Amino acid sequence: MAENQDKPKTLADELKQLKVFRLIMIPIRILVALSVMALVAGGPRRFFYEPAGLVFAGVFCLYLVVERIFQTPDAGGQEKDQGSIKVIWLTSSATYLLAVAEYYWLRPHWEIVEWNWIWALVGALVSLAGMLLRVQAMRALGRYFTISVRTHSEQKLIQEGLYARVRHPAYTGLLLIVAGFVTVFASLAGYLALMFMTLPGLLNRIRIEERALTGIFGDEYREYCSRTKRLVPFVY
Repeated sequence: MAENQDKPKTLADELKQLKVFRLIMIPIRILVALSVMALVAGGPRRFFYEPAGLVFAGVFCLYLVVERIFQTPDAGGQEKDQGSIKVIWLTSSATYLLAVAEYYWLRPHWEIVEWNWIWALVGALVSLAGMLLRVQAMRALGRYFTISVRTHSEQKLIQEGLYARVRHPAYTGLLLIVAGFVTVFASLAGYLALMFMTLPGLLNRIRIEERALTGIFGDEYREYCSRTKRLVPFVY
């Protein structure tokens, strides 16, 4: 019998291959995302000519790179997502697009809020703070922080660090990231979309995720929920 037979692919091998593929796809995702933003703005020249567009593009590219580096690809376990990741993607994308549309098409004729560089600076800092919070949450969960909601029989309930008082700090970070992008454009439409589309999408994701975690950890998770908040310590 030949000694160089193919070895069965392990979960670690699958995760490694998916990680490499996701890293390779980063430039393509950035190109597609910015092309759509530029199209909504009225063309690349118009989009990148404006300071807000340049700041948004720089921070948004960093966000996509950070997400792909620290986020574990979907593999193993049982999927419990129920399409929640698609809802988050669609609602957050719509929020960005509305902010861009308001800035490039409405502001020249009717400036609801006067834009200046302070908006861009504050927005960038808020998004960067959200990225930092999200990365720390990802690192705390390790390979169990996946794109879609997935459960693993061997996973443990993390209750230390960021998770000592808040159950979903990564989603808090995501809200800050989106809020920062909206602030870069000083967009009222973006803020409304954040409140009435992005936030409900995240709350739906939290509901699905908590139901899945209760199914794994039972009373331990219920007790954890009783002494923690979902997104903001001491508030909610």
